[in-house]
Amino acid sequence: MVLGLLLYIYAKPWLPADSKAAKSSEPRATFEKGDGPRLLAVLVLVPIMGISLLTNQQIFNAYLVWADQQFQLSFMGETLPTSWMITIDATLSFSMLVAVAAFWAFVGKRTGNERTNWAR
Repeated sequence: MVLGLLLYIYAKPWLPADSKAAKSSEPRATFEKGDGPRLLAVLVLVPIMGISLLTNQQIFNAYLVWADQQFQLSFMGETLPTSWMITIDATLSFSMLVAVAAFWAFVGKRTGNERTNWAR
């Protein structure tokens, strides 16, 4: 991400002008009555989410060490890198997400409803 940002900053003189910058007559968003609790909730949740994501990312370090010790990483005479375990995990997780979406699309078409009768 940092490399992409640096590339963007470096190439900015050669990029076309931003079309939204010319439209200064657009109304700006302002705070309205009742937005205070929402803003407070966001300010409270951002650090909580940051901490949870930090610990979630650390699991990959432990996962790789554990996988290196517990899995047989030889496949067809080749030793696979331990880091491939994360790639396999992500691929399987995404595949299951697609499979679940396809399943519910199939059920929706079969019943002729957006929602099944038992889900109402």
